[in-house]
Formats: sequence, C-alpha cells, structure tokens
Amino acid sequence: MTQETGSAEKPSQEIIVAIFGRWANTAEIAARLADSSCRNFCQGRTLINKQFGRVIYDLEIRERDPALSSSVISCGAGRLSPREIEAVHEHTHYVVLTGPVSAVVSHVQSQVEAALDMLNTVAALIQDLNGDVVHVATAGISHTLESWVDMNNQCNESATVNAFVQRIGGGGVFFSCGMHAFGYADARLTEDLPPAEGAKVLFEFLLHSLTTGLNNQGSPFVFQSQSVEGGFRATIGQCTEWRKDSALYNRFGVWNLVRV
Repeated sequence: MTQETGSAEKPSQEIIVAIFGRWANTAEIAARLADSSCRNFCQGRTLINKQFGRVIYDLEIRERDPALSSSVISCGAGRLSPREIEAVHEHTHYVVLTGPVSAVVSHVQSQVEAALDMLNTVAALIQDLNGDVVHVATAGISHTLESWVDMNNQCNESATVNAFVQRIGGGGVFFSCGMHAFGYADARLTEDLPPAEGAKVLFEFLLHSLTTGLNNQGSPFVFQSQSVEGGFRATIGQCTEWRKDSALYNRFGVWNLVRV
C-alpha cells in the first residue's frame, strides 16, 4: 500500500465532531438552528458557517445513546468537570458535524484551513445550541464548551493541536491521535522519559509538523527537541493502531521517534 504524502495542500480528510447536550426534543434543536441569530446557516442536513461560508458540512441530529457516555467522558479525562460529566451521562441528543463533505466542493485551500473552519463553526454552533460537551470523533478527545470557545479565540497552532489531537503517554511510550485533521501523520515516541517530558517532546514534534508543513517524503530525519537534550530519529510508518474504517485511522501514517 502506498503512503499518503502527509502534505496539507488539498483538503481531502473529513473531520467528525459531535456536540452533546440536553434538549427537550429534536424540534428544539431544529428551532435553534433556524433562528436568525444562529451563526451558521442550516438547511436540512447541510450546514454552512455564515461568517466564512467556505466548508459544506453534513449535520445529523441523533437521539440519546447511553453506550457512548463512558467513552466520551474517558476521552475528556482531566478536561471535563463533574458538571460536564453529568451532562454527558444525561444527554438527550447529540449533534454530529462532518466536513468537508467529500461529495461537495468546499472553498478551502488546505486541510489546515478546513480544520480551522471546523474549530470556528463548532464554537459558534455549541453556543447557539447551548450544548455541553464537544467530542472530536477523529481524535477521541472531549472538551468543555468554554475550552473549545477559548481555543477558537486563541486561533494559534498550540490551541488548534489541543483541540483536534489526543495525546496519551506513559511507561516509555507516548503517542498522538488526530493529526489527520490537518492532513499530517501522527507520532509515537518510544523513550523512557518522565510523563511530563515525554508529553512535551511529543507536543513539540506535532507543532513542528504543523508549522513546517512536514512532508512524509522527508523521512527519516533527526528532530531536535527544545525540552530534552539530544535528537530523535523520526521515521514514517503506516498507522497500525486503528482499522482503516475507523474515524481514528490516520491514512497519512505515523512518525516513530526514537532517541539517537
């Protein structure tokens, strides 16, 4: 199988985000979407950000699914307060936003632009709907309404990675999930480092990927961390953590980082 280039030149990756909340019924959600003050235009299952209008989204309102609650909560470990945890447990519906829709042309020039549009669109949508929790299904990460809006307001590389990329680590292995939202490979760091240091090195590498437009064809190379002495040999490989039909699967691959 051939590996994708890892470049963000053309938006070709759908991002999936869900908003969990408590509403009386689907009619209430539909009414909020149709309100003239809503910052997104919605017609049927199509949603467009009124401010930018660059990405065509598919919107679906789904009924309560108790089986999802524990997963959404665990994906928000350390980020969700008891209030948000209770809200997820008690959710009546969840609104799923998918975009850019592959069957429709969206007016963005890169996958990174598509992610930024999703960040802004969801920030407006969760406030207009008075939702409780944002769950990024393409990363397995959950956020509060306040943190998502704050990351959108910051609109910098660090905040954007924090919004769309889950980072897990410990026991000498640190890895990310969700960089395909930007059109880039994820990363796996294998090194016996304290959790805080390992997390810093991983985050630095993800920011390096995003800010430099890291191309998979540059593999292998040596990445120099700002937090830990010495370099890390970065070699691109295929994503083997998830099935190809999983939203978490990164078709751009995974960078394997090992201390030189």
